[in-house]
Amino acid sequence: MTAVARLGGWLVVAVAAMIAAPPVDPVDPSLHPFGEALAFGGIAGATLFVALARRPFPTAALSAAPRRRLLVRSTILTARSVQEEAVWRGLVLGLLGGTVGRLGALVLSSGMFAAAHARPQGRAATAHLATGSVFGASYLATGRLLAAIALMVVQTTATAFA
Repeated sequence: MTAVARLGGWLVVAVAAMIAAPPVDPVDPSLHPFGEALAFGGIAGATLFVALARRPFPTAALSAAPRRRLLVRSTILTARSVQEEAVWRGLVLGLLGGTVGRLGALVLSSGMFAAAHARPQGRAATAHLATGSVFGASYLATGRLLAAIALMVVQTTATAFA
């Protein structure tokens, strides 16, 4: 499968999940507007990277990366982030919220997210329990997938270039 086909597949899955996902009312309505949700996700993503990596955000490494490599890698990470957040937060967390409540949905969807990463990543997948919880909490706080997507894009891009 070509890289373009893979990216296209991820985006098709993302659109389908977003269409099927139930709406989520924000815990904090002041974070629901587009700009606020985007800023919240970006800041939370940088903070999550620093907390997990136990080092400063890799601004110098991102600045020094060859532009083409940064663009290609960021595009791939963004497409994958959109797909994963649409499925795990929008669809899974959103649907579970109607049956087990917000907290139960956050716990279950984060556990499922970590389990889905266990086979390819082994023990390193345990970090996905923490990241999945933060991604889900940002979605619940803002009521926007955009916050969770921005958070994941910033955190994964920083990790890839650190």
